[in-house]
Amino acid sequence: MRPVLYVGTLRARFGGGGPSLFGATAAISDASITPVATRLRTRVAKTGADAQSYAAALLANTAFRAWEAEVVAETGTIQPTDAA
Repeated sequence: MRPVLYVGTLRARFGGGGPSLFGATAAISDASITPVATRLRTRVAKTGADAQSYAAALLANTAFRAWEAEVVAETGTIQPTDAA
């Protein structure tokens, strides 16, 4: 999970102490790394405290939590098709 390697460096250099990668406001850069945070949540992965706190901030984001709740509540299915 290469993105985890850069979290500490980027937050220290550009984060200004905010919860997002580049400061106080979430940006597309955070959205692009959120899938990695979900993987860290569901798999046993050794990460540093910086990566863990960043992943926690991503997963606590209001927009992400709303989207995740909608996904959990989704009841529709897509029927498999024979593409052959």
